[in-house]
Amino acid sequence: MLHKFTSSKTGTVSLPSFKLLLYCCISIGIFLLSSSGLYAQQGCTCDDEIYGPYICYAKLYCSNSTKVSDGRIACTPAADTDGCGVDVSLEATILLNSNYLFTTTLGDCFDSTKDKYVQWIKYYTPVGVNTIRLQGVGSSLTAWAVYHKLNNTEFVDENDDDTEGQCPTGDFTLELDQELELVGCSRDNQYEIITDDTAVAGEENLYYIAFIYGKISEGTVNFKTKDCSFINTEEECIVLNPDDINCAQDQVEVACQTQDAIDEKFDQFLLQFSYPESENVSTSLSFSRDNENFSSEIIYPNACGDTVYVSYSITDGCDTDFNCSASFTVTESNATPIITQDTGPATDTDLGCNPSTIPVPEFSASGGCGNTPVNVDSESSNEGCTYSITYLATASDSCQNEADSVSVTYTWTVDTTPPSIQCPSGSEVCGYNVLPAAFVDIEAFRNAGGSASDNCGIKSFRHIGDISDNNSCPETVTRTYQVEDNCGNISSCDQVFTIYNESFTNCETLYGYNAGSSICFLGDGFNRWGWYAPLEPGQTAVFELYTGNGNDCNPLDGPGTYVGTATATYSGSTVTVTYDLIEGKILTEYHVNLGCEPYPKLTNGKTTVAPGDYTIGGTFTNGVEDYTVTFNNVSGNVFIIIHGVACDIACVCHDESVFDDVSGSTYSGAINCTVSSSKVSVSPNPFTNTIKVSYSFNYATTLSIEVIDLKGIVIRSYSKIAYKQGALGSKDIDLSTVLGKTYFVRVRTAKEVIVKQIVSSKL
Repeated sequence: MLHKFTSSKTGTVSLPSFKLLLYCCISIGIFLLSSSGLYAQQGCTCDDEIYGPYICYAKLYCSNSTKVSDGRIACTPAADTDGCGVDVSLEATILLNSNYLFTTTLGDCFDSTKDKYVQWIKYYTPVGVNTIRLQGVGSSLTAWAVYHKLNNTEFVDENDDDTEGQCPTGDFTLELDQELELVGCSRDNQYEIITDDTAVAGEENLYYIAFIYGKISEGTVNFKTKDCSFINTEEECIVLNPDDINCAQDQVEVACQTQDAIDEKFDQFLLQFSYPESENVSTSLSFSRDNENFSSEIIYPNACGDTVYVSYSITDGCDTDFNCSASFTVTESNATPIITQDTGPATDTDLGCNPSTIPVPEFSASGGCGNTPVNVDSESSNEGCTYSITYLATASDSCQNEADSVSVTYTWTVDTTPPSIQCPSGSEVCGYNVLPAAFVDIEAFRNAGGSASDNCGIKSFRHIGDISDNNSCPETVTRTYQVEDNCGNISSCDQVFTIYNESFTNCETLYGYNAGSSICFLGDGFNRWGWYAPLEPGQTAVFELYTGNGNDCNPLDGPGTYVGTATATYSGSTVTVTYDLIEGKILTEYHVNLGCEPYPKLTNGKTTVAPGDYTIGGTFTNGVEDYTVTFNNVSGNVFIIIHGVACDIACVCHDESVFDDVSGSTYSGAINCTVSSSKVSVSPNPFTNTIKVSYSFNYATTLSIEVIDLKGIVIRSYSKIAYKQGALGSKDIDLSTVLGKTYFVRVRTAKEVIVKQIVSSKL
């Protein structure tokens, strides 16, 4: 729509030349336009490939020939049509959202059946201008429209580095409809007066012009502009008459009046501020309690003591101000009411046991401001045998002056019922005459599953004592607990324990035996039975544990007794040995020898099989069923001896594990043996009459070859056999007289011992 400019002060002014940088935004690019007052531009060329904004300083056409570069139009009576225009050979199609804007704002200025294309420019008016004359020129131009950007802030594309702002595109976002205010439009090729009632007087106002055309053609469509008018900001000046100004005087009222009475007097006080009604004269009252922070919201003084400061302001049309102030004070009430107890015991009183009646005291109050009612609250409670009731009297007068509260408490006792107690369940105790510790307090007693309660509360809890039946396996112990309530009533309960004093007998030495690799001590000149076995990296070997085997190297034919297994596992640099005894047996000692030789050596260099000289060992006071020994730093081929002491269990807990296992032990020293590259083979295996022992070593040595039966007896022995490094040696051995058995072939050099198992074909 068109707005006609009306004001008490109008006119056309000529301003100095302002430079205008105008942007021409289209659906395929942005044109840079400039405008200056009503001045013409010269030396302007358009770049048909780039389409601005940095090439062509096109503009709203003005009559000055000075080239412009800022965004303000200048205002003169003249107009001109030279310079660059909007290129209408571009198909800047009106898309959905632009069509929505035009159909909802332009009315008859827009014909959606004829108007197909749109391009935009923008311009600023100088501060204070709200009216200009505009004309659209060009045969293709069907309509034009001017929109005011309400906040005078350009549209900025967040994804564009051009911080100078953007024009709407051919398909602007719907948010623009909320930010653009239509100022004027036209479908005529003539000057139109465009007046913007929304222009801000103290700012440069930003406008966007839409060129709307119906066909594509060569050439441009242009705008002319001239004649600016300014917003009228002058108003008629009316001067205050001091003789007509009335201000109130300070007023003081005594306290203890009703609030309604004080409010009415304050309203009358405010009526004393007055000035006759007059055009362009405004008055206002503001209120404060601290005489500093005033607010227009009315504040009524508190009837019990308060001061309100009132400020009265008058302003006329000539910016002449008048202020006066006065205070309204209600004096504070200093009266304090006093509470008196009129009936009943006046001090805290114990009423004894089971009283027939409980007294109810009465209270009254005197003094204070106005009527002072007394409020009496009572609170009853009971803890165990003790009951109590507290009466609390409070009072405050009409000005909220509070009296000191008065309270009185009566207590009494009621209880004839003994407490209830139930002990936690007893248990079977596995150990050596060791009972769980008695509970030292009732909380621990309850946490263990016991219960104790009383209608009036428990005064004490104690452990009376333990009584044994003096039997064994099992022994029965009765433990008694007692509770007493606050009135001396007593109850007790019993907790029964069944004790199994675990013990063991018939302790004997055990050794680990592996049928495929173990070699008996007896064959090596020791007067003690037992076995050693080789163990290689990556190998797991299971050793059967035997006791009481005497001087017999074969545990399978007696008199040894099988008592469990020990599993040796060589993984990486770690060797673990795990004892696992059968039911009814426990381990009270363990010894494991792990080394590069079959037997440990004494300091004098002699070999020994005494367990005390093994790599690691220890004893158990109560014995274990399972136990693990770990060697953490092992390398190369090693030999292992597994020893221990196994016992029969004499007393065991019912339905429980025989003896608690304990954590294992670890040998932290290094056992570094060579990984043998030596080769020893025995053929044929199984053998018929004769075997051939072939061997190869990477060092020169003197070696011995022995054939040993399962009892550890050496049946063939060949010693001091010279060997040259790298040679392939062999030894034929006749076994035709000892057929039908399993044997070990042991090859011993200065550096290592290698054992091979052979079997007779007649076995």
